[in-house]
Amino acid sequence: MIQQSKYVASQAWCTPVANYLLVKTSAYVGLPTDFNAFLPGLAVVIAHFFLLLLTFVNVPSIEDVRFKVDVARARKSLIKMRGNASDAEKESIDNALAVLRSKQIEKTLRDVDHSMELHKHSLQNDMESM
Repeated sequence: MIQQSKYVASQAWCTPVANYLLVKTSAYVGLPTDFNAFLPGLAVVIAHFFLLLLTFVNVPSIEDVRFKVDVARARKSLIKMRGNASDAEKESIDNALAVLRSKQIEKTLRDVDHSMELHKHSLQNDMESM
């Protein structure tokens, strides 16, 4: 999920791109020049909704992707090593696989806790604004 600082940085990058596309589209369509004054504000709105769409689609962060790839790579490597291992090594590999599973469980619970904290913070802000 996109964090607040990353969201602001993404919006700072998306707004000029949206503005550029709007200017090119208005030139191609042939909109009156009076309409061009509203394009930067419209670009901010488009960038905001684009980023909200990415959030609703739940595009994973780079860290989430890296974690998933690292865990999958480690699991694949351990399973491959387990085939040629002795009994003592198999026990050690099984323990390592259990540790990987527990790390995945911990990360899942941390993600849920983080989402709950964000939700709670959002509700508190809504109550304070009333």
